[in-house]
Amino acid sequence: PPPPPPPPPSGMSWGGIAPPPASVASTGISDGDVAALLEQQLALDSYDSSDEDFDIESQIAMLEKFEANRAAAISASAEMLAAGAGGADTEMHVAGGNEGCQLQASVEVRKRPCYYFMTGYCRDGDACPNSHSIDLSFDEMSQSGLLPEAGELSLPSTLSVYSANSVARHDLNSGDKIILSPYILLACEHKEITYPMSFKLENKATGACLYAGVLDFTSPVAEQAFIPQWMMDHLGVSNGSTVSFEHVTLPKGTYVKLQPVSSVWLGIPYDKRMAMMEFQLRNFQTLTEGTKVTLNYENNRYTLKVLECRPNKGISIVDADITTDILEPADFSRFHSIEEGQGERIELEEPAQCATEAGVYRHFVLLSLPGQPLPHRLRIQVTSTKGDPDLFLCQNCVGPTQRRYTWCSQDVGSADFYLSVDNDPDYNVNRPLYAGVVGLCEDTQFTICFHREDTLAAAKARENKPSRYLSGRKQAVDETDSAPPPGQERCLYCGSVMSSLRLLMHQKHCAQSTFKCSICGVCLPKVAERKHHKIAHELIRCDCGLELTQLDLHEHQKSDCTKKSVKCSFQWCSLSFPLDQIEHHESICARKNVTCPVCSMDVTQLELEQHLQALHLVDTSNINWLAPLANQLTSVARAPTTNKLKCVCNREFQFQDDLEVHQLTECPLQVTSENGAVFVE
Repeated sequence: PPPPPPPPPSGMSWGGIAPPPASVASTGISDGDVAALLEQQLALDSYDSSDEDFDIESQIAMLEKFEANRAAAISASAEMLAAGAGGADTEMHVAGGNEGCQLQASVEVRKRPCYYFMTGYCRDGDACPNSHSIDLSFDEMSQSGLLPEAGELSLPSTLSVYSANSVARHDLNSGDKIILSPYILLACEHKEITYPMSFKLENKATGACLYAGVLDFTSPVAEQAFIPQWMMDHLGVSNGSTVSFEHVTLPKGTYVKLQPVSSVWLGIPYDKRMAMMEFQLRNFQTLTEGTKVTLNYENNRYTLKVLECRPNKGISIVDADITTDILEPADFSRFHSIEEGQGERIELEEPAQCATEAGVYRHFVLLSLPGQPLPHRLRIQVTSTKGDPDLFLCQNCVGPTQRRYTWCSQDVGSADFYLSVDNDPDYNVNRPLYAGVVGLCEDTQFTICFHREDTLAAAKARENKPSRYLSGRKQAVDETDSAPPPGQERCLYCGSVMSSLRLLMHQKHCAQSTFKCSICGVCLPKVAERKHHKIAHELIRCDCGLELTQLDLHEHQKSDCTKKSVKCSFQWCSLSFPLDQIEHHESICARKNVTCPVCSMDVTQLELEQHLQALHLVDTSNINWLAPLANQLTSVARAPTTNKLKCVCNREFQFQDDLEVHQLTECPLQVTSENGAVFVE
């Protein structure tokens, strides 16, 4: 369960009521005294006259001490209860008996209801000093400060909303669940509102509204809610804004029409698209017409617009059979607006002129569709008209950046890069190619074009050279190169060796046009000083939290990064997830319920193969688990059966299990006794 929120500060409230004052201290009896009294009572109850170590006189003296404080304790507790503070009510009673052996002491402590337990989770468990009782009345909750008066228990009409990012709950952004206060939970129970609970949020100023489910009830303030950032953007509100709030009962959806924002959606194979949508939409309880759904897959974000919902503008998708239509991406039309962070579709031999500010990426996608793979030899050309554009390429990330890429070209000026299946093992012609262009240090204007290289000779003639600015490591000088040959000297700036007559003019030129990095010792043109520092020495934060330079980060993401993409190990699943999430996915993937295509029995995905082999004698060695099973089982060879199993009612069966089920349920001539025996009637 998620960690509970911090307790309300002193003077603040749960549900609008001030918390009760400390009660144990005002009675004059400490927690240690109460514990000692209980220990003494336990010792008296187990008294044995033959035990010489048991000192009855000291036990009686201890109880007499508590008797002296009894009146003060009861009086203080009565005053607190009259003030409505709840707290602790400690009462002791001492009765004499034969030789003091029948002394009795009873302690009753009334505790304040635990705030975290009422919200569904308390990390202290049995060690919590507050009450975990579930039989508390509304009056007791009101006295404890957890609730207003019982007569005032009702759903608030407005809420103050805050982004989930403000409390580091980024997991909320991948669904439609919100966080409410425990007061709203108890108000829903008081009104007998059942699960799944759905609520409507509306910005009265703009008329924007949406429907949401609830994740938990841990908000510390009654009229405060934490909602996903995409909801904040749709409603047009900021942190602390007030929105209208009400409970609604949504009908189960029957139809929904979606449209991807970008063509990068088509880069996912069809079977993975359906599986990914099925898995990611588990985070959603409702869909609202006019909103956007963001799905995360392989550390990429895919945004889809909800264009239409039936039978209502807001529908519930929990346990619903919904017909889904997915239209072509919005950027298939040439007259569309490029949304921030989304890739623009580009075609071969069609140049695109663009401009971008410093540090702002412009993304493109060259699609690989069925029957239309990418060229085996591809040239990507970025011609600069202003500034210094850098090119990043990738086939796994829809938005390549300096932090995540597979190939890059970062020389000064225009970029020219070549991909070939002969030289690049990572290049796959059946997957789309994503490109990102940015000016790291200044605004830039450029023209980008993807060309087809028809001949291998033309591709080999233009081999990629590693960028000089990526080298950020200290360059070592060999001992053989430390002393130049006789009659020659080494330049102090670039390290070139030349005759003494040329060295003077050469060093003057180097001093004006080049610089030598004080960290790695590389000599580069002065125009590339800022770019070299940004590429070779500036630290970049990885998705896993580690900070490295660009080159080290690139190697880290391919080896030991916890966010690198890993494929699910099950043969029926083709999805990939980050390394730190794959275990959670596989636990859910194995427990997924499926229907047997032979007997229509519901089994888990992990049990399906064994079920087909044991009960239906199906040879599963040739089954493609990624394809529909119903069409394959008709052609899969089954074990031949020659003997039929015959019941006394003359009905024949192929399997012993079917016969036993028939005898226990349907057979008119057989009856099962209490001990399980089957006999003829």
